[in-house]
Amino acid sequence: MVTEAELAQAEQAGRWARDACRSRESAPRYEMGLDGVTRRRRWQAGWDKRDQELSAARSETTRKTR
Repeated sequence: MVTEAELAQAEQAGRWARDACRSRESAPRYEMGLDGVTRRRRWQAGWDKRDQELSAARSETTRKTR
């Protein structure tokens, strides 16, 4: 069973992966079963959240320069 701390760690890893310009499809696939699926989804959720933050920052910067 995956703990909340492990899921938070997976989410943070996804955020860092987005900062490192890794693709969303590069989520870890080495753990099988329901625990692996849960960690992978949390990793992707972290990646998605960071991507939204970066997109918002880009659009805000673009608006300011016009």
